[in-house]
Amino acid sequence: NQGNFYPEDALLSPIHGLLKFEDNHTFGPNLFVSAKYAWFGWGYGFAPRGGADKDGGINFNSNTAYGSWDTYTARKPWHIVDVNGSSFKSGTSGNHEFKFGFGYRRNPNASTTRWSGSEVVAHVNPSGDGQDYALAYRARVVNYTGQNINAFVGDTFTKGALTVNGGVRWDKQTAKNEASTAPANTAFPDLLPT
Repeated sequence: NQGNFYPEDALLSPIHGLLKFEDNHTFGPNLFVSAKYAWFGWGYGFAPRGGADKDGGINFNSNTAYGSWDTYTARKPWHIVDVNGSSFKSGTSGNHEFKFGFGYRRNPNASTTRWSGSEVVAHVNPSGDGQDYALAYRARVVNYTGQNINAFVGDTFTKGALTVNGGVRWDKQTAKNEASTAPANTAFPDLLPT
């Protein structure tokens, strides 16, 4: 297999690009906040060397495969939000540097595996008794979304040679399967419908 994409196929077409916004703002001498948003549209795929229009098969007499196999594509448009800040407070009892932040990342994934040609794979003499058969496949479409959320707050206290750090952090990770629809088999749409 070699890496390749099929932009002419709307189902398999990945969307590529990077979009990023960032704002760093100083709210007076004691408060600094940095906010970032990024959308990273990426994906990858594998195309059969023989081309996606050719059927494939396995010849068990010669222990070889022939023709073309499958095409795989994955689209992964990530959304990332990151907000961090620092606040400073000085006094006769010591100095405080407060840090706080929030993060969010959403990772949807849509992947498709489709057999080449008619989506029918020949099996020549698989059991050694001369009985040949073919298996009809339907594309495998998998969609799922993962999410990561985190928040933290901390303080660094200094007075003379004394430095004390303390803080708390909260993280939550979730993932769920999404609905997906597999297209009908090319050669036998009545046997393997959408």
